[in-house]
Amino acid sequence: MKRFVLVIASVLLVLAGWQYLSAPQFWKRYVRGFLSGGQGAYSRVFDFKEEVPGASNPYELPVAANPRLRDGAASELVDYAIEYDSFALLVLHKGEVQLEWYREGYDRQSLTQSQSMHKSLQALLIGIALDEGRIASIEDPIGKYVTELAGTPKGEIRIRDYLSMSSGLRPFARGFSPWGEAFRWLYASDLNRATLDVPVEAANVGSFRYNDANTQMLGILLSRVFDGRYADYLAKRVWQPLGAETAYVWLDSEGGVAHHNCCLLATTRDWAKLGLMFANGGQLNGTRIVSEEWIRHQTAPSTIPHYGFQTWLATNGSEYPLKGTGLRQEQDWLSADVFFFSGYGGQRVYVSPKHELVVVRLGPAAGYFPKFAEVWDNAYLFNTALTGLQGPNARPVRMP
Repeated sequence: MKRFVLVIASVLLVLAGWQYLSAPQFWKRYVRGFLSGGQGAYSRVFDFKEEVPGASNPYELPVAANPRLRDGAASELVDYAIEYDSFALLVLHKGEVQLEWYREGYDRQSLTQSQSMHKSLQALLIGIALDEGRIASIEDPIGKYVTELAGTPKGEIRIRDYLSMSSGLRPFARGFSPWGEAFRWLYASDLNRATLDVPVEAANVGSFRYNDANTQMLGILLSRVFDGRYADYLAKRVWQPLGAETAYVWLDSEGGVAHHNCCLLATTRDWAKLGLMFANGGQLNGTRIVSEEWIRHQTAPSTIPHYGFQTWLATNGSEYPLKGTGLRQEQDWLSADVFFFSGYGGQRVYVSPKHELVVVRLGPAAGYFPKFAEVWDNAYLFNTALTGLQGPNARPVRMP
């Protein structure tokens, strides 16, 4: 019996070694992703990064001399942030910082991991490419620009459909298995090739089906029309005009391509600047970054009421996804114009142009699932900030 156990153990050890040697980068990232999920941008899973140079003179967000946010509301916001293991929370009203909080070990210079909030930047860059005439129309088939798709069914799908998550690309099977599609794609050492190989389900073209590959496909398109490294054109067209500080993008391999679907490593204040630019219709501090018309397009409903172009929209209708990681909602939104950048684990930038309000919450990328999905209320931070600025008449109520 003892010999049998030793044989089995030896076989398992050999198989494990073979698996590792067949794809060492994948296995390193897979293990590190679980071991350091609470470290955010400092996780060792971000083994290969590329710098996004910031502005030579970064824009300093003004801090309100006499914050309008009531003390009680500020305390409730911070308590909620602490309850959900947040790294940072910032409330910006009329361009001034009303509240800025960081957990121990973090400050305004600390980088955090965006998760899927990075998707909204891809739609912004599509708008910039349109403004510059690099893309003629979002009604164009993507194969017009991504030439290896020309003449294929996938190449005939419109840019609009990729923006609205309605391209028909088959979603990845969910789960935490290292042999599952989601992790194999996410940790691929040739991410663009893996993305081009994702099959299309023809019956679902035009229907909303959230899929990271849609965003990476937009990233392939952007790198073709801007003809350069993602970090370079992101810096020149968004990050530096925004007055942002140095950020980093995650690469699929050393010197490889950027992840456009996730993983922009940036500061809390720079996310607030991005939200403020959207609230101001595409400009910040006297610099126009994208046309106001595009901001309206990006933040308007596309194929479903609660999603625009790579950007989530507030809606109180019954069709809103009440459950799901970080999207659970118990309260009704107190303003119908809210849109937000959303990332796994509760990464959020909430924006209300009407109320000139931006709320940023950042935290561990893993989100300490399933705690988040069970009790996180997606509207709570925004609602509490708004009533804290306007008065208690529409006071939100914490739901169990």
